[in-house]
Amino acid sequence: MLKLKALLNKKSKNWIHWVVGILFAFILNSILLNLPLDYFESLTYDWRVSLRPTPTLSGKIQTVAIDNRTLKEFGNEPNIKDHLEFLEQLLKAQPSYIVYLIDPSSLLGSKEEKQKLADKLNSAQILISQDNLPGAEQTELPPLPIPFQNLKTLPGPTTRDKIIYARDGVTRRFIISSNGAPTYQVILAEKMLSEKLTEIPGEFEFLDSKQAYIDFHKPGTYLPLSFSDLKSGLFNAENIKGKVILLGRETKEKSLDYVSTPFSKDVISMSVLELNANILDTLLQKRSPQKVAPAFNWVVTFIILLTTIYVVLKISPLIGLIVLTLLATVYIGISFSVFAFFNYWIAMAPTLLGLFISYYFFIPYRLVLENRRSWEYLQKNKLLVQVEELKSNFLRMMSHDLKTPLARIQGMAHLIISDHNPLSEKQKTAVENIYSSSEELTQFVGSILNLSRIESKEVKLQLKSRDINLVLKEVIQKCEDLSRKNRLEIRTELEPLFSFKIDENLLRQVFTNLLENAIKYSPVEGKILVTSEESNGNVIIQISDQGMGIPEPDLPFIFDRFYRSKNALQSEVSGSGLGLYLSKYFVELHHGHIEVESFVGKGSTFSVVLPMINKNYLEKGKTSAAREDSPYV
Repeated sequence: MLKLKALLNKKSKNWIHWVVGILFAFILNSILLNLPLDYFESLTYDWRVSLRPTPTLSGKIQTVAIDNRTLKEFGNEPNIKDHLEFLEQLLKAQPSYIVYLIDPSSLLGSKEEKQKLADKLNSAQILISQDNLPGAEQTELPPLPIPFQNLKTLPGPTTRDKIIYARDGVTRRFIISSNGAPTYQVILAEKMLSEKLTEIPGEFEFLDSKQAYIDFHKPGTYLPLSFSDLKSGLFNAENIKGKVILLGRETKEKSLDYVSTPFSKDVISMSVLELNANILDTLLQKRSPQKVAPAFNWVVTFIILLTTIYVVLKISPLIGLIVLTLLATVYIGISFSVFAFFNYWIAMAPTLLGLFISYYFFIPYRLVLENRRSWEYLQKNKLLVQVEELKSNFLRMMSHDLKTPLARIQGMAHLIISDHNPLSEKQKTAVENIYSSSEELTQFVGSILNLSRIESKEVKLQLKSRDINLVLKEVIQKCEDLSRKNRLEIRTELEPLFSFKIDENLLRQVFTNLLENAIKYSPVEGKILVTSEESNGNVIIQISDQGMGIPEPDLPFIFDRFYRSKNALQSEVSGSGLGLYLSKYFVELHHGHIEVESFVGKGSTFSVVLPMINKNYLEKGKTSAAREDSPYV
């Protein structure tokens, strides 16, 4: 019942954490997607534009620039007479359309020359673009001064993010229409495509206008022809035939002739002439970058926020940081790839910002939870330590208190057995049972006492030089009564050995445990062999029996405390399961080890391997003392 209650409490706490996480992700997601993060999002847009492969060109646009070479040859800006000669040469090449990005009324010339230019522009149906928009509730731009008043001028404004969006002065958008009046790029694109552009990819509304993002090519993609070459007829007419000609300035003298772009925030990053070519190509190829649906951004950001919260709460900090770094990298990579190959713009700023906010919010939250758990574990550990101390104290007290009455019982039983007054067979058997039972109980109490000493780290080696064969003989002599009762023969093959440092009492317990086990589990009239030998600086003592043996699956566990093999449990032999555990511990205190080889139905052989030079002395720097008792001195 208590375990079930603890499990339910744990599950309820986990549910609380996840409810907190989901609510946090939902609220943070809703806030982030409504925050004005245009500057940061525009930065990610610029990176995507700069790093993607260069889009293909339509091949239908040719730019002509009034450049520095033109100014050098003419000594100044080309005048009206120069423009008339330019148009005469250009029209011979049969371009499809000509767009003037220069105000013809600003050109120098006489009245007659201005009239000739106006007539020429009218007759050739040349489009005049102005960097302006119609006024409120107007669909057309004001007319140009006389004699250009009859020329139809079309809006071709240049946008710059100065007071809206990123507010960094970079040009990223173009205007499709304002107050219902389309720009010259849209009109020209519809004529060239022979279709109505009812909906442009990525189109969005802003104030009274419709806008879209420019599908930028790197600066210098549209290589312009020089105005002076065309005026002089030094050009290949085949390169112009059927194309749209855009005429503008590229002199680097006026900042208004240039714009900053996603490639560079330099004020002369790209000429307005090349910008118009980019806008017109965007319309001709219908490749304006499109923002994905807001619902898509919401779902993706929410999933990433939940993933971040899960990683922070459930995974180790180092691995969690690696996972979140990979998650951010994969998300950025997908966003870049989708933009590069499909022209879709996935929002990155709110998602990445949400990832960092979630990480730094839930790290302290996790620390609070872990500190709380640590405090709970500390309290439990304190309680366990107290319980362990109480258990150890109880075992000591019980062992000591039991030893005295047990000694009295054994003494009285021995006195009755050795008394000259005759006893009936029934009485004699009862007294012998009392004596053997009290002896077994004494051994068990001794084992419990040794276990409590081991757990409290109170067992210390009392090393003395001793012949181990003498210890073995004492143990064999002590066990003679038990072996005689079971009609067992104990044979010894003890090789003469030098004395070396051992704790006699501990090893006596080891050999007693092993020999008594061999006697208990051996068949009647069986044989037990006890051997000793020296090999490579070690003393090896082996005790072999012909008993039931130990099943192979039990062999790895027989030295665990309180463990008894299946064969032992099924037999009538009593035992505590502590003898082999204590034996292994006492042998390892001597820096030795104990091994077993057993076959079911054939018997077992236990081998105790002890080093003759004790490492406890060597570690303390008492090498000389060890040498004095060494068999090699």
